[in-house]
Amino acid sequence: MSTQVTFFSRRINLSFIFLLCLIVLCLQGCATNNNSGFAWATAEAYATFTATPPENSPTPILIRSVKQITQTPFQPVTSTPTATLTPTVTFTPSPTMTASPSPTWTPSSTASVTQTPTASQTPPNYALSAQIDGVTGVDQALPLSCESRSAVDWARFFHVDLAEMDFQNELPRSDNPNRGFVGIPNGLTGQIPPASYGVYPPPVAALLMQKGIPAQAVSNLSWDDLRHEITQGKPVIAWVIGHIWYGSSSLYTASDSETLSVASYEHTVIVTGYTQYSVTVLDGGQEYAADVDTFLASWGVLGNLAISHP
Repeated sequence: MSTQVTFFSRRINLSFIFLLCLIVLCLQGCATNNNSGFAWATAEAYATFTATPPENSPTPILIRSVKQITQTPFQPVTSTPTATLTPTVTFTPSPTMTASPSPTWTPSSTASVTQTPTASQTPPNYALSAQIDGVTGVDQALPLSCESRSAVDWARFFHVDLAEMDFQNELPRSDNPNRGFVGIPNGLTGQIPPASYGVYPPPVAALLMQKGIPAQAVSNLSWDDLRHEITQGKPVIAWVIGHIWYGSSSLYTASDSETLSVASYEHTVIVTGYTQYSVTVLDGGQEYAADVDTFLASWGVLGNLAISHP
């Protein structure tokens, strides 16, 4: 009986101790506000309560075996402040419409057009039309004496009187018309050297100068220069074909080896006037107008031969 009382007393003491431990642990758990700490203290106390019974215990006490739980001592959770990204209001400018320059048309290899200055044209030295009065003539005396007839009529205009046949007889003779009269003045018309033919400007101008009349033998006289002479009031002797006919020339080589152009019906007239459309000539005793183009064609057959007053 005493043994049971002793065992009972010891059991009460152990229960009291166990309660105290529970109270202490509960207070500690409340102090730390951690439920896990409370659980850890309860488990430890319970393990202690189930310790080996005291020696000389007559009857073993069946106590539920509880596996001792070993936990890592409570470590209060330390909150490491985490850098919190506070969104910063960043002003992003809304896209502004920018006026893009519109493409500008650039002319290609434009190239810029540069006008090359043209040489200033010399104003014409002749009138649009001109007519010389006071030039008179008579028909030629012989079939081939036209050059002498034109020469004396031209000389009369410059106040020098000459006789046609005297002038004809004073002309030198040659088979070269540039050197003298070819053939005889009363020969057949329409022939070419060495047959009876006529004479060209050089011998005629030379004889006129011997008679005291300024005269210049010219070849390739231009139409502008001819009009200039007429504008200046100076008639011009011109070598044409027939009575301003069309014609053609051929080359002839004289005995002195000079080669020159000759043509059938070689003839002379005195140009006394012109307009834009016509040319006025004195042909022996007749004065008439010919078409400009026809005159230029007829005059050009022998190379625009002429005698002018310098």
